[in-house]
Amino acid sequence: MTARWCCASAATKAPVTAGTPPRSKRSSATASRCRRARGGACTSRRTPGCTPTAICRASTPAPRSRTSTSPASRSRASSRSRSSWGWKTPTTATTSPTSSRPPAAPSEAPHMLYFDGLNCSPFEWDVPDQRPALLKLREGGVGGFISTLAWYEGAVETMDKIVKWRWMAEDNSDLVALATTSDEIREIAASGRTAIVLGSQNISFLENRLGFVELFAEMGMRVGQLTYNIQSDIGGSCYEPTDSGLSRFGRAVVAEMNRCGMVVDLSHVGDRTSRDAIDASDAPVAITHANPYSLAPHARNKPDEVLDALKANHGILGLATYRNIVGEHTTPAAWADMVAWTVDRIGIDHVAVGTDFDQTGGERALTWMRQGRWAKERQYGAGSSNNPAPAAKLDWITGPQDFPHIEQALRDHGFSDDEVALIMGENWMRFFDRTTRS
Repeated sequence: MTARWCCASAATKAPVTAGTPPRSKRSSATASRCRRARGGACTSRRTPGCTPTAICRASTPAPRSRTSTSPASRSRASSRSRSSWGWKTPTTATTSPTSSRPPAAPSEAPHMLYFDGLNCSPFEWDVPDQRPALLKLREGGVGGFISTLAWYEGAVETMDKIVKWRWMAEDNSDLVALATTSDEIREIAASGRTAIVLGSQNISFLENRLGFVELFAEMGMRVGQLTYNIQSDIGGSCYEPTDSGLSRFGRAVVAEMNRCGMVVDLSHVGDRTSRDAIDASDAPVAITHANPYSLAPHARNKPDEVLDALKANHGILGLATYRNIVGEHTTPAAWADMVAWTVDRIGIDHVAVGTDFDQTGGERALTWMRQGRWAKERQYGAGSSNNPAPAAKLDWITGPQDFPHIEQALRDHGFSDDEVALIMGENWMRFFDRTTRS
């Protein structure tokens, strides 16, 4: 294999041709309408002039054409036939008729699909307006991302967050929509919006109940990280001094996640537990947001043996831009050099982007992420007592609006067009093809 990485950032190597070119076929978006417009109660709890009622989301559904054949239409209809939760992905490119703000200007789909393996912004939190942060996703041409619904939350708290994410998507349906499969992600991105894949950085919401895996999958959850920053009934976290490995319950959970089409995420998981989970999983697994330990020694990053096991599992690694775990790879050239090293190690088909952006949470979110309810003393997570503050953003990528800078850094390093497309989003789509279902 031709080496792609060099210790110097300047790239003089010849590009290596990628395997299969990225797919370009995109299906058209299907239309949906506000319930108030068709005689039902308004679905927005935050729209001026609306009177919220306890049953407004149970309003009469819109008439649906029997000739619709779009992938998203078929998948949503199939989901409703199996479950009373009636999974719904808003697909309209306009705001609700009752909305006080104008719809966003039309946006052209980017020349390639950008997908972020993790944006941990708590968009469901009560803040004056989440819309400016959502607009930055459009500004950067981000076609989709995996969200974070839970860090330490239990079942009911996580259900409440799913509801709030649905409301947020409905209130901003000209900018975002929820998705469960790569087909739906592509369809939403082709309409100029951003697809949101519901995920969680802990599966604390199971509360020791194996049957809750299917329950949350039916509600739209598609990615679940086995542990967060502390030991759990599943296994060990990356910060535990001794990694217990995957528990018996954890093995049952991995098997059930495979069955239900929920991605196993190992980003904050301890090394031994990660290897155990890879061995136990019949489906490819993901490390949605981490970097190679060999280049950036940090407890959050993954050693070579875990990366090698991930490759053998046909899994995927989303490389992060979070300053605390990039080591010295803080410039565009140095970060792209880390990408090239990883491609050399595990192959380009297993390398993607997972920034770990937090656009909206700030200090409040950081405290919850680090301490939750389990600690009385201050915790530092990926920081330290000498580095307690929220990590400063890298100068060249401060949020999703800067996603094109990642593409440019890869091109400047010498990656070919096909290789850049794979890393920026196509590898995620191929991964979801093998792991998720509607």
